[in-house]
Amino acid sequence: MEASLSNDMLATDFAEYLVRKGVPFRETHHIDGRAVRLAESRNVKMSALSVADLKTLHPLFDKDAVQIWDYS
Repeated sequence: MEASLSNDMLATDFAEYLVRKGVPFRETHHIDGRAVRLAESRNVKMSALSVADLKTLHPLFDKDAVQIWDYS
């Protein structure tokens, strides 16, 4: 089952992470889009983006952001 999951399926989880950090939901959509573009420009999955990469998108990303990609 895990093989059938992809990072883009977790866009809501990505947004929810930011909402829990205090970012209005309407802003998270744009941040998520920028993350997708960044990953695509590097030809990697979103889960390959580092916390430093994510922080360039929004300063509230922290080391716990890697939990977004935890499918378990």
